[in-house]
Amino acid sequence: MNNLSPRALAERKYNNSRFNLMIMLAFTLVNIILLYTKLDMFMLFSASIPYYAMAFALWDETGVLLIPGLVIAANAIIAYLLCWLLSKKYRAWMLVALILFSFDTLALIGLYVLAKDFSGIVDLLIHVWVFYYLIVGVINARKLKTLPLEETEGELVEIIVEKEPQEPRGPEL
Repeated sequence: MNNLSPRALAERKYNNSRFNLMIMLAFTLVNIILLYTKLDMFMLFSASIPYYAMAFALWDETGVLLIPGLVIAANAIIAYLLCWLLSKKYRAWMLVALILFSFDTLALIGLYVLAKDFSGIVDLLIHVWVFYYLIVGVINARKLKTLPLEETEGELVEIIVEKEPQEPRGPEL
């Protein structure tokens, strides 16, 4: 990494943050599938709001929470997916992902406090890890705005000048 320019290093860190956002989204989807299939497994490094929305929807035997749970889970997943997709071209979407995940982390803390169950401290620590990557992404998105574009050493820039079409010539005698 020492050989990288400041811009290349910022690009690498930003792309790493995007990758971690996608991993978080994928693990969240896997957790929801595991929940739906009633497999007793849970993958850390995932969002809590969509998971617990689905959990409450599935645990409610009356079916009253099914539609709201599905809507909340689907909207949260779509929001994270949009953040990941759009952050490739528009770096401000990494900030949107950070804000969404801030709410997710606060909801997780609130859930633990309300339940008076702090056994999920590892989940909270992993949330801090995801939070770190999103912060790194936002910081490097800002750096990429201010860092100048760089030219690669020895890069050859060709200028192509359009010529007027010439009439074909016959063989020279």
